[in-house]
Amino acid sequence: MATYTVELRTICENLAGKTEHVEYPQIDEVIAQVVDKIIPAYPAPNISDGESKQKAFNKKFLKHFWVREIGCETYGLWRLRLDQKLNEIMPYYNQLYEEAALLAGNPFDNVHLVTERNIKEDGVTNRAGNTETSKQGKGGRETGSTSDTTTTTDGTVNTTSSGKSDGTSTNSSDTYRTDTDRYSDTPQGGMENFGERLEDNEWITNARIVDSKQTSKDTGTTTANTSGTVNETSESNGTNKNKFNETENTANEESGSENYTSDTNRKNKIDYEQILSGRDGRFTYGKQIAEYRQTLINIDKMVLDELATLFMLVY
Repeated sequence: MATYTVELRTICENLAGKTEHVEYPQIDEVIAQVVDKIIPAYPAPNISDGESKQKAFNKKFLKHFWVREIGCETYGLWRLRLDQKLNEIMPYYNQLYEEAALLAGNPFDNVHLVTERNIKEDGVTNRAGNTETSKQGKGGRETGSTSDTTTTTDGTVNTTSSGKSDGTSTNSSDTYRTDTDRYSDTPQGGMENFGERLEDNEWITNARIVDSKQTSKDTGTTTANTSGTVNETSESNGTNKNKFNETENTANEESGSENYTSDTNRKNKIDYEQILSGRDGRFTYGKQIAEYRQTLINIDKMVLDELATLFMLVY
């Protein structure tokens, strides 16, 4: 029961529409209904869950001072002083909340190095050149053969008669032959006027001219004498000569030329970030834990102690 002013629970129950005091655990339901109506807006810590931590602290504040009498004559004046006090002290305590959040990740890391690089590259590359190709080739082939054949036939016939007979016969013959062989693999890719161009030696891949000569000669002599006794002698000589010559000449020529020009525009942008974090091994975990315990503080309790001046200090 209030002695000098009014208890904080009475204000909360009235705002929640209650006509009688509520007991635990219904207190949490009443606080949830009226916390936004009583606590004015003030800066929240700049951390990932800053707003949720602020709402949790507001409920903790109402429950901590639930049965305490406000330190002002009216509720309106008390709420004004609460608004003023929170906006004055919370920027400092929010920094403590933010520092505690940094240590919550891994408080034993003593190395944190961040390297950032921004690289931009603009440029133009010009390239020009000439390429020439030339190939030439010649080839030849010659084939020849010669054959000689000689045939001799002798014979004697004795006949009783008289008389004389002489005779001579000679036969000679020469045969000449020329063969031309032209071949094209049609590199131009068409057959238009192919026969005429081949005969005019315009499109020729391979060309070959073959000359051949064959000589044949047959000579015979016959002599007969008759004087009671006829002696006849027959002699036949034959010579056959064959000669064959073949010549093949091949000429190939190939040439080419290429000119090229290229321009290259180059634009590169590199954003680079390197983060090195962890422990460098200079301290043991035991020593770091002992030092970490000395740095632990209850920030919520520190704020509540500062807000205690808003309530009556006489019990």
